[in-house]
Amino acid sequence: MNRNDNYERFNENESAILFSDKTIRRGFIRKVYALLLAQLIVTCIFITIFLYVPEVKLASRQYPGIYIAALVGTFVLIIALTCFEGLRRKWPLNIIMLGVFTLFEGWLLGSISSYYGKDEVLMAVGITTIIVFSLSIFAFQTKYIIFDTQMMMGGDKKYSLSPEEYIFAALTLYLDIVNLFLYILQLINHSNN
Repeated sequence: MNRNDNYERFNENESAILFSDKTIRRGFIRKVYALLLAQLIVTCIFITIFLYVPEVKLASRQYPGIYIAALVGTFVLIIALTCFEGLRRKWPLNIIMLGVFTLFEGWLLGSISSYYGKDEVLMAVGITTIIVFSLSIFAFQTKYIIFDTQMMMGGDKKYSLSPEEYIFAALTLYLDIVNLFLYILQLINHSNN
């Protein structure tokens, strides 16, 4: 019996027991937030390029096929990473797939951001950063407050992750942040118009 077979039989009680171990919990959080930070840095680089390099902005508008390919790639990778445990647990395939997903998502967010004003995008990035940082600090200081943190840390909840699910946890938090950013960007745009 190999290590992956053990995790296929993973249940909520085992998750709670493992996450009660401080070393395992800290290691899990460290992996998730390191991946999340890398994803956010890549995304910010894409947004910056689309905002400040006119040729890239123009190319993204002239060749919508690239945007569509990135959109399709994003959906395919989300489905693959969420539906197939083996893909998101098998190293280095899981990191590669998360990296490619992040590149696709970075392209999409950069392209979307290019349709807004620079000040609006920067304000949305700033507000999103403050909210995410505040919620993260709050989640670490309080037990089981934010749903995705609850899901990551297990416990008596219906949905929980094993400590080996750091790719899925990073993906989930990243998508939460992306959605928050897009929502804030739309609010800022509407308030300015």
